[in-house]
Amino acid sequence: MTGFDANIGVVYYREGTDPKYVRKLSGLATFGPLLLKWGATSSLDIYNWFKAGIDGAAERKNISIIAVNENGDDEARWNIMGAWPSKYIAPAFDAMANEIAIEALEITFERIDKVG
Repeated sequence: MTGFDANIGVVYYREGTDPKYVRKLSGLATFGPLLLKWGATSSLDIYNWFKAGIDGAAERKNISIIAVNENGDDEARWNIMGAWPSKYIAPAFDAMANEIAIEALEITFERIDKVG
């Protein structure tokens, strides 16, 4: 998984009677995509979620990413709402390389809440 970002847009505002400077108000929150990576397997579950979008039936899901410590206890959780896959990246196969084939899925979402 790669990091993702959150941003609150800035709305510039000035009333006609204000001095010659602008006020800065908070605007819309936007969230950058989340990129998940995993070793290629025979499971098609994640790919089929992406393919549903190609077929015109994108399914939005609420998902959680949980950071655990060495004892397996939850340390932090990010709850991601309205998530759907927007990009699938197939493994780069190289018969001469001694590496694991990696798949990736870019997930677009509407909101995130960090808990813990």
